[in-house]
Amino acid sequence: MKKWILGAGVIFFLASSIMAGNQKVLNLISRAKNQILKGETSKAVKSLELAVMQLKQQLPLKITNVHLCDSIRGYGDFSPKPSNSFKQGEPLLLYFEVENPGVKKVGNKYRIRLSEDARILNEKGKVLFERKNWTTLKGFFPTPSIPVYFQNQITGIPKGKYVFEITINDMVKKTFAVKKYEFIVE
Repeated sequence: MKKWILGAGVIFFLASSIMAGNQKVLNLISRAKNQILKGETSKAVKSLELAVMQLKQQLPLKITNVHLCDSIRGYGDFSPKPSNSFKQGEPLLLYFEVENPGVKKVGNKYRIRLSEDARILNEKGKVLFERKNWTTLKGFFPTPSIPVYFQNQITGIPKGKYVFEITINDMVKKTFAVKKYEFIVE
């Protein structure tokens, strides 16, 4: 009986937190509507950006759009290889995006703090490469809508079939996401 009451209490707390977060979103949307009616478009945009930020905080952290590439120029601007393979001696150049990172408002700016752990395993599960906090992304941005991408480059991988295991750690949300990408060195 005590476990059931404790479980119900946790569920009520989580539901209340989500409802409170959604009420903030509704208030921000209402504020934006009033700002639009007053002709305060810039203020309305800021209110809507904050509403989107609040909603994204409720979504899980995700690693998406993973590609083996010939070149990477920036967010969403890359030349993917036609397949998940490349020739021995060529560098592994991997692009991926992170959706729904934790964003914290600090003054009039927005902070994100992400780090990447990376591992490459061969087809027998032996670790060929492993780095904790290999890449970090932390900083302050003028808007809460922050497009996030990572690029990894590794050379000297012998012929074989591999899995690149990416773990993104989010220090703002205090969570992580994992993605595995299979590739072949010919």
